[in-house]
Amino acid sequence: MRVLTPTENNRLNELLGFLGVTIAVLIALALLSYSPHDPSFNVSADSPDLHAARNWIGPVGAYGADLFFQGFGYAAFLLPVGIFLLGYRWFRSEPMDSPAIKLAGYSMLVLMVPTLLTLWRMPDVRSAIPPGGLLGIDEAIAEYEAALRIRPNHPEVHNNLGNALGDLGSADEAMAHYKITLQQKPEHADAHNNLGVALAMKGQFDEAIEHFHAAMRYKPNDASAHSNLGNTYGMQGKFVLAIPEYTEAIRLNPKDSQAQNNLAITLFKQGKVDEAISHYRAALDLKPNDPQIHYNLGIALLQQGKQQEAVAHYKEAVRLKPDYAEAQTQLRALGGSPSQ
Repeated sequence: MRVLTPTENNRLNELLGFLGVTIAVLIALALLSYSPHDPSFNVSADSPDLHAARNWIGPVGAYGADLFFQGFGYAAFLLPVGIFLLGYRWFRSEPMDSPAIKLAGYSMLVLMVPTLLTLWRMPDVRSAIPPGGLLGIDEAIAEYEAALRIRPNHPEVHNNLGNALGDLGSADEAMAHYKITLQQKPEHADAHNNLGVALAMKGQFDEAIEHFHAAMRYKPNDASAHSNLGNTYGMQGKFVLAIPEYTEAIRLNPKDSQAQNNLAITLFKQGKVDEAISHYRAALDLKPNDPQIHYNLGIALLQQGKQQEAVAHYKEAVRLKPDYAEAQTQLRALGGSPSQ
C-alpha cells in the first residue's frame, strides 16, 4: 500500500500532500455548491456564455458534483474527507498504521452509508437525487429482497421495496409490491398513497382516486394524499375538485411549496390570477430557488400587464435553470436577455 505511505523525501511529501488537500477542498466546495439546474450529465445548456455554471468550481465542479451525487448521494462527502486526511498525513510525512485495513474500512463505509441513507428514506439531495444515489438504491433493493426471503409477507418491507423500485423507474414492479403490502395490511396508508401515485402516472385515475381516499381514511392528517389527489384531478382537468385538495394539503402542511405552486397553477387556469399570484409568492417564500415557480409567477404577472416584474422572474428562472427553454423564449419575446 505504497500510495498510502509517505516517501522518505519530505519535500515531495509536502507537495503531494498539498495537492491532495487542495483537491479535497475543491471537491468539497463543488459538492456544497451543487445545483441540479447547472449544466451536467443530466442537464445541457445551450451556451456557456448565457448559462454559466453557478457551482463554485465552475463547469468541472458542476459535472463532478453531479456524478458523485448520482453515484453515492450524500455519501459523496466521504470522498473529500478521505482525500483530505490522506493528503494531511502525506504533508506531515506521517506513516499510516495498517493501511490495508484502514482502506478496507473506508471502502466499506463508502459502500454502506448510501444504503443506510436510502433505507432511512432521508430527504433527496437538493430535491433532485436520491439520498444514497444509485448505489444506495441498488443496495437497498438487495437488502429488502433478502429480508423478504426470510419473511415473504412483511408489508413494510414490500412497501419500502416498492419505493426503491419506483426511484429506479420500475413502476410496474413497484405497484406489485404496494399491492402485496395492502393484501397483508389493508390499512397501510402510505402504500395506498404510493399505489395511487403510480396508478395516476399510468392514467388509471379512478383506481388512483380510490387509493388516495383510502390513504386519507387511514391517515387523516397526511397532507401528501390530499396533494396527490389534487394532482390527479388536475391531470383530468377537474380543477374545481383539485382546488380544495390543494387547500387542505396546505392547511395540513403549510411548508409544502409544491402544493402552493400547484394550487396557483390551478387557480390561474380558472382565470383567478390575483389568487394565483398570491400562492406563487407563498411558494417562493418557501422555496425561493425554484425556477418553475419563478417562471409560473412571471406568466401570471404578464397576464396582469406587469411586464418588468415578469421579466425579472423569467431571468431568475433562467439563472436557476440554465436549460429553461420556455423562460428563454419568453424573455426574447419581451426583448430581454438571460445574460442581462
